[in-house]
Order: sequence, then structure tokens, then C-alpha cells
Amino acid sequence: MLEGEGEEGLRLWHLVKSNEEPEIPKHRKSSMRERERAKAIPEIYLTRLLSMKGTLQKFVDDVFVAILNTKRPPPIAVRFFFDFLDDMAEKHGIDDPETVHIWKTNSLPLRFWVNILKNPQFVFDVQVTDSVDAVLSVIAQTFIDSCTTSEHKVGRVSNFFVVVENSIFIEMS
Repeated sequence: MLEGEGEEGLRLWHLVKSNEEPEIPKHRKSSMRERERAKAIPEIYLTRLLSMKGTLQKFVDDVFVAILNTKRPPPIAVRFFFDFLDDMAEKHGIDDPETVHIWKTNSLPLRFWVNILKNPQFVFDVQVTDSVDAVLSVIAQTFIDSCTTSEHKVGRVSNFFVVVENSIFIEMS
């Protein structure tokens, strides 16, 4: 909303400026104005996506640093559990380091941290909207991808692009 016009000095704006004149029936398939408006929508979403990324980047980085901090020793319970997993691998003759890595990442980062990242209402007294849920899903998926040792190939079928496209389609409808 912008100050200066309308009721109580406020003027309502949406993604594009609304028509000043009333709608009249159109006999042509599409006018120049409709084509410009259709073009403006994706440009606005890209701008919004980039500005939101800039706004959220520091907070996401801080969360990842807090979760993956190596400056302090891990809590005793986590250290004990990971030592237990190492002992079980040795006891049962599992020599593949990838298997032990999977055990550890499935136990703490993927079961605990991803659940909290995806569902902050479990820890904090907050309501999660659909748009925030979509953003948290992308952040959680990024965290999941950071726990794998395999090469990441980003493409149109990657989880990130699927979530972004779905959220854009939801907003457009």
C-alpha cells in the first residue's frame, strides 16, 4: 500500500497496477496490455525470489553454522551414540565408511535437525503458512543434500526447482 490516495490516505496495489478504467468486453484474443501484464508477472516473481534470498541468506547461514558448528565438542550424548555406531560397525565387520556415514546422518541430522527445520512449530510457538512451509522445505532439502557424499546434479527435476515452480504456480492461481 502507498500513502497519499484512496481511503484514509492509502492506495491498494497488487503485483501490477490495477486497471483505472472498468473492464469492457474484448473481441480480440489478447491486447497489448494483457501481454505486458503476463510478461510482468514472471519478472516480479524472479525479483521477489532474489530479494527474499538476499533477506533470508544470513539467517539460513546462521542456522547451518549453529547446527554444523565444529568449534565446540559435540554433546556427550551425541558423541556416545556416534561412538556406539562405530563400535557396532566394527563388531559386525562393516568396513564401508559410507554405511557408517549413512547411519550417523540418518540418526542426527536427518531425523532430528530436518524435522525441526521443516516443523518449527514443534519447538517454537509459531503458525506456519503455506508459503513459509514451502521455503522451509527448500531449506530442509538443502540440508539433506549437504549430508550426502554423492555428487549433486541440479536440473529441472531437482527438488529445489520443483518446490519453486510449485510455489509460483500456487501464488499465480
